[in-house]
Amino acid sequence: MDVLISGAGIAGPALAWWLARGGARPVVVERAAALRTGGHAVDLRGAAIDVVSQMGLLPAIQAARTELATLSIVRSAGKPPIALSIPRALSQRSRDLEIVRDELAHILYDATRARAEYIFRRARGPRPARARHLR
Repeated sequence: MDVLISGAGIAGPALAWWLARGGARPVVVERAAALRTGGHAVDLRGAAIDVVSQMGLLPAIQAARTELATLSIVRSAGKPPIALSIPRALSQRSRDLEIVRDELAHILYDATRARAEYIFRRARGPRPARARHLR
């Protein structure tokens, strides 16, 4: 069974992974010409940690996690910011993870590109020989 998924951000490739595991043939369409870059950090905790662990992606996500060393508090005009050092041991005791959105998107894409078909919008210029693109 073919299943069409709209969007190659975070949810699209994650859904493609699970559908492929269940025997479907996911087709992910993305209106951008490539994976999108930018965005904020993503926090993974609780059930999300369990899910990426079941997907076998936890080691890759742990390797790409952000490391918060200092928390800065911006104060009203004229007052200097407050900088609080975060002990590294404290952040490593937590099961929660923070990862930059770009990194998470690439990890999910890499884990699914052999199991799902990705169709990106055609960029200007010559069409790549092996990629299908939206017009």
